[in-house]
Amino acid sequence: MKLIALAGLLLAVCAHPLHAAPDTDAEIKQKIERKISLRHPDDTAEWWRALGPRAPKVMIPMVAETDNTYHRLRLIEALGWFQDDAEAAAFLKDQAKKEGQEDVLKYAAIRSVGRAQGVKELEFVAGFLEDPDADARVAAADTLKRMKDPAAEQRLSKYLAEEKTPWVVAKVKGEPPPISKTPIRSNAQRVAEMNDSVAALAGTWKGVWVKPKAGKGSGMATGKGEAILTAEGKGEARAGGKPLFKLSEIEGKRAAMTGKALSVSPGAQAVAWKGEAYATSAGDWILEIRLRDSGLVFIGRR
Repeated sequence: MKLIALAGLLLAVCAHPLHAAPDTDAEIKQKIERKISLRHPDDTAEWWRALGPRAPKVMIPMVAETDNTYHRLRLIEALGWFQDDAEAAAFLKDQAKKEGQEDVLKYAAIRSVGRAQGVKELEFVAGFLEDPDADARVAAADTLKRMKDPAAEQRLSKYLAEEKTPWVVAKVKGEPPPISKTPIRSNAQRVAEMNDSVAALAGTWKGVWVKPKAGKGSGMATGKGEAILTAEGKGEARAGGKPLFKLSEIEGKRAAMTGKALSVSPGAQAVAWKGEAYATSAGDWILEIRLRDSGLVFIGRR
């Protein structure tokens, strides 16, 4: 009877092991791909860390494998939750310094270095306080602020006393932006300052294309692109350097346009589109083109 009882106990232990086997790299990658594809992220620091110590080794090559800016952003942000991973820290620093890096990824990398390494990387983060890009300076200053360390606070105070751009200082301090001493113009007034023709929009507008992925909960697809408009009311839209649509029948005044986009793909249907250029509070112009039948949206600056 004792032998029978012992055999039964061994079978029970084998059937229900005390510790489940850790996920393989492929399984970790699959979990991550599902998570970063969600249109409304629900992940937390705990979720990422629960993937285990091998997660950063899986995540780092995924950044290079995808050309989806949104997915790359999510991965770079998430790597900041792994404080004890030297490889992740080195990778994030490379991403922040990478020549030609997309702005949004650069800012995320700066913040992730600070979140993961804290005051150990104070000098690295503080180096971006001298970046010519104001938003990069904001990212660095905000990262120093979140370190909650006397040395970081001292460096931040010195920087804020010397920063020449008022809105940067206000944003880091969490204060309302300074009131302009010049008369406030409405967006309609700014638009009216442009010529009363599409010719005013001639030039190359560089930015990103955004399109919902097929399938419920599939997220958004993004990619670099540009729109080229001519003074004669013609144009072309490109994605990843390749022609996407020929723009024709551009009609309208005061930076508002409508027309049709003729696909360069054989047999594809022409789709209706509308475009609008508008001035931001900083005075620069943004062009937005919506290809209504396809769901594509382009947003760019000239």
